[in-house]
Amino acid sequence: MTKTAVSSRPWARLAALGLAASGLVAFGAFASPQIAFAAAGECAPGEVPSPDSVTNVFTDNNVAVYAGDDLVVAGASAELEGLIVAGGDASFVMDPARLFNIGTVGVGSGVVPGAGETMLAVGGDLTIADGNSIAVGAVVGDFAGGGDVQVGGVATPTYPSPAYDLSGGELAEGLGADAVAPWADFGTLISAASMEYAAEATTGATTAEWGRITFTGTGADREVFTVTTDQLTTNPEIAFTGIAADATIIVNITGVTANWAPTYFELDGIRVDVVGAGVNGFGYLASHTLWNFVDATDVTVGGSSQVLGSILVPGVNPDASAPTVTFSASTNGRMYTNGTIRMEGTGNEHHNYPFVDDVFSCSVVPSTPDQPDNPDQPDNPDQPDNPDQPDNPDQPSQPDQPSQPDQPSQPDQGDKPGDGTLAVTGAEFSPWPALGGAAALLGGAALLLGARLRGRRATR
Repeated sequence: MTKTAVSSRPWARLAALGLAASGLVAFGAFASPQIAFAAAGECAPGEVPSPDSVTNVFTDNNVAVYAGDDLVVAGASAELEGLIVAGGDASFVMDPARLFNIGTVGVGSGVVPGAGETMLAVGGDLTIADGNSIAVGAVVGDFAGGGDVQVGGVATPTYPSPAYDLSGGELAEGLGADAVAPWADFGTLISAASMEYAAEATTGATTAEWGRITFTGTGADREVFTVTTDQLTTNPEIAFTGIAADATIIVNITGVTANWAPTYFELDGIRVDVVGAGVNGFGYLASHTLWNFVDATDVTVGGSSQVLGSILVPGVNPDASAPTVTFSASTNGRMYTNGTIRMEGTGNEHHNYPFVDDVFSCSVVPSTPDQPDNPDQPDNPDQPDNPDQPDNPDQPSQPDQPSQPDQPSQPDQGDKPGDGTLAVTGAEFSPWPALGGAAALLGGAALLLGARLRGRRATR
C-alpha cells in the first residue's frame, strides 16, 4: 500500500502526531475491489475476503479493539482478532468455561499483528476465571505463531499457567502505565475523529421505512450520511446503493442510547454479510464503512447478521458500573470506545478489517517500539601503568656524632695570649692572683691589728 498525504482536517493532523508518537503510520484506502494476496508483513492491497478458514495472513499492528476503560468477555463468546487494548482491567469470565482466541483466529479476516508483537495490552489487571483460558497468537495459515501480552497490574492466575497459551509469546505484568503507553493518546484521537466526522456535510440521501434503511450515495469518493438511533433500532436491514468504488462511507448517528440489531447488509442489491463467500463486497463494506455514534453513551449491538463496518463510540456511560458498548453479534471492522466494552453472546467473534481512513487504517509498523539495543559498553580504558614507585630515598645517614671536643690543654704557665693559643676566657682559673690577694688581706689585717694595739697602750 502506498502512503498518502496527511489530511487537512484538524483531527487528522492530530492523529498523525499521535501516530508519530506511537510508532504508527497512516495508509490510504484499499486500491482495488479485487484481492491481491500479500505476504505476512504487508497490509492487504485489495479487498479482504469475507471470514473463512485463515490461510493467507496480512499484517496489521494498529489497534483493532480499544476500550478506554475495561474489557469484559463473558457468555460463550469466541474470538477477538487483531490487537486488543484495554486502558483498565481485562476479564475473561466465559460461562460455560472455554478457550478464547486473541490476536489470531481460526475463521476471520487473517489481518493480524506480526508474529511476536503485542496482541493484548491491559492497563490494569488481567483476570482469567477458573476453567477458562486464552490463546494468544495461535498458529494459523502461514502465520508462524506467537503473541505477547502486556499487563500494567497483576495477571491472575499467575503466569505461566495452563490458562495462557501464547504460542511462544511472552507475558509481562506489573508494567504500570508502560503497558499501554503507546496508546496513551488514543482516546483523545477517537474523540477528535468523531467530532470531525460529525461536522462533515451530509452528501447522500437516507430512507428509513418498512424495516429497512437505504443509504443512497452520489458517486463521490467520500459519502456522509446521518441517521438517528431510533431509525437504526426500528430498521434492522441495511442497504447501500450508488456508492463509488473505493469510496469511504461515514454514517453519523445521533442519540444517547442505541439498541442496534441488524439482520441484513446489502450492496447494490446483493446481500454481502455472508461468511465464507470470498470477495463479495463483505470486506469492502467492513473496511470502508464507519458507524459514528456521535452522542451515545450506551450502545448495544446484537442481531443475527455479521455487522459490517467499524464502530466508533467516543462517549462513556455515566454509570461507571455499566458498559458503554455491549455486543453479542459478530462484528467486522474496528471497535473503539473510551468506555467499557462487554462482549457476550454465543460463538460471536470480532474480525479485524482495518478502516481505510486516516488514523484507523492498517499499519505494519509495530505499535510497541522495539526496545533499543543496549549500547555497547565502552571498553574499559587501559588502566594506567602504576608509576614506578620512587626509590626509597636513602635514609640520611646518622650524622656523625660530633667528637667530644678535645679538652683544651692547660696552657703552659707563662704563655701569653697571642702566642698562637686560643684566647683565654673568664672560665679559666689561675691560682696566682688569688694567693696575691690573700697575702694583701693578711698584711692589711696585721697593720690594722698593730694600730689598735698601739692605741690601747697610749690610753693607759
